[in-house]
Amino acid sequence: MSTSRLMLVLALMQEGAQMAACTDPAVMWGDGHGEARILDAAGKVAHAGLLQVSFGNGTFGSVCGMNLEAADVACRQLGFDHGSVSPSPCAAYGASNMCGPPGSAVAMQDLRCTGNEVALANCLWSAPSDDCRGHLGDAIIHCGTVSAAAPPAHGQTRLLDRDGAPSLSGEGLLQIFLDGAWASVCGLTKGPSAVACRAMGFASA
Repeated sequence: MSTSRLMLVLALMQEGAQMAACTDPAVMWGDGHGEARILDAAGKVAHAGLLQVSFGNGTFGSVCGMNLEAADVACRQLGFDHGSVSPSPCAAYGASNMCGPPGSAVAMQDLRCTGNEVALANCLWSAPSDDCRGHLGDAIIHCGTVSAAAPPAHGQTRLLDRDGAPSLSGEGLLQIFLDGAWASVCGLTKGPSAVACRAMGFASA
């Protein structure tokens, strides 16, 4: 749905009864529209990876560009607390090509949310341009929760970016969970680096 068409739908809703503003997005889009999912490099549903949105009838397409608030909305729609957008291109995320397959659909371009929406159907976007159909601009997002259900396992590893948030680029400060606390790793050769990267789901160091 284009930005102009979505604005028209919202305008018509505002002219009607107040209850119309609370219409479920699935009703406004049609059955099956607006569903979201995240796929990892293996094509499995995950908390981090390629964001796809449903056209309905089981057809999903990628998102060509989005803002941080849109990642929050997408992740909350999927049951997480917050989200972030990878600064790395989809072709180089975690040493893997996470872009949509050639010839597959692109659902929307420049997805923009304020962060207060309950679902992506309430946000704004444009129809994908020809530049987006090559999938190099596909958005990669990471979803997380405020508090984990269980503490990290002894020996678990993680990568942090400069802001102390989980790294989405595959580069950052390596830490390991030991004796109930996270500790930084000082000095690392290529072999252990590859082991740590694979433990975190990356293809290699």
